[in-house]
Amino acid sequence: MHVRCGYEQPMNSVIIYQFVNRINILDFEDGQEEEEEEEEVEDQPEEVVEEEEVEAIGHDDLRTFAQKVHTVLGPEMFFDIFNNGNFTLVVPDDNKWNESGFDKLEEEEQVDILKMHIIRTEHNVKIDEHVIRAATAGMYAKFATLSGRSKLYFDRQGGRRAFITVEGCGVNASVLTNDVHEGHIFFHVIEKVLCIPTDTVAVKLTDRSFNFTRTLGGLSFFNEQLRNMDRKFTYFVPRDYAWERAANQFPEIVKKLQMPQFNFHGKKENIFYLVAVPSGTSFSHKR
Repeated sequence: MHVRCGYEQPMNSVIIYQFVNRINILDFEDGQEEEEEEEEVEDQPEEVVEEEEVEAIGHDDLRTFAQKVHTVLGPEMFFDIFNNGNFTLVVPDDNKWNESGFDKLEEEEQVDILKMHIIRTEHNVKIDEHVIRAATAGMYAKFATLSGRSKLYFDRQGGRRAFITVEGCGVNASVLTNDVHEGHIFFHVIEKVLCIPTDTVAVKLTDRSFNFTRTLGGLSFFNEQLRNMDRKFTYFVPRDYAWERAANQFPEIVKKLQMPQFNFHGKKENIFYLVAVPSGTSFSHKR
């Protein structure tokens, strides 16, 4: 399966609608009636057609997402995404948009965030539950998004029939409903908006895939600083499978890092991954 990130200009749905009606008009009795009917179709505001298509979406979460795509990304991209079978969407619960503060962000950030929820494929391929579960066997699965800046990372929690999670820009969300279809649209419903962090690094570290790093930091009280809301830093956190690979290559070193008598070295190891940020510097979700 080949997944490609990109955007192509769609055929204008309004023009198609007008063309079809012109063909039907030829069956009427005289040219004047044809002319009047053509004028009526051409005078129909494009905005009305767009709004009707958005409002016709039955699924509440998808309709809210569609409204934001139409407003922020524009009508052409909206028509491409919602009338083309080559997209898989991860759609946040519509009640989480206000909570995330999305509407208060700059337009450039809104564009990137929405594109991070859209995966483009080819030949009507769907990134469905079966594809995700197969791709996450023993590891996580990553898919390119329309953003072009980062990927979505899918993972399974708790075994073979466990629930699926997706991470975008450091924000992890559970998939609430898999494999939803509506017309040409295929999507998964997720519990929150991606790319807008709401947790401290300490809370993020409770993810079970970071068990080893969290334990290592706890041995030397390294984790305490991660709750400091006034300090800016970037923490590069190895997942458990990274530590497992390291243990296979350097078993004695990884073993000693877990021993109480080597706490100092464990602390130094974690500091290697912690980068302090100068005062006044801030990182957006794109970093």
